[in-house]
Amino acid sequence: MSSEAGTMEAEKVLKLKEKLSECRLLRKQLLKERELWRIKERKIKELQEELRVEIEANSRATSEFEEKKKTLKEALQAKRQSVRQEGIG
Repeated sequence: MSSEAGTMEAEKVLKLKEKLSECRLLRKQLLKERELWRIKERKIKELQEELRVEIEANSRATSEFEEKKKTLKEALQAKRQSVRQEGIG
């Protein structure tokens, strides 16, 4: 019986070693995957910052454009009034 018990124990040990090997492999894969996610996360943050800067630049450019447009409209309106007054006078 002790021979059978020894064989059963050896089989259990072998199965546990196989399971341990599988777990180590899975752990290695998960660590690699985690690192890939960290790289992706850093890249996403970099892209978000680039977009933020670009949006701010576009916003400033739009504001400047609107200000110039307003100034030109005012100048055009003043010119039209001047032309009208010259026509009247």
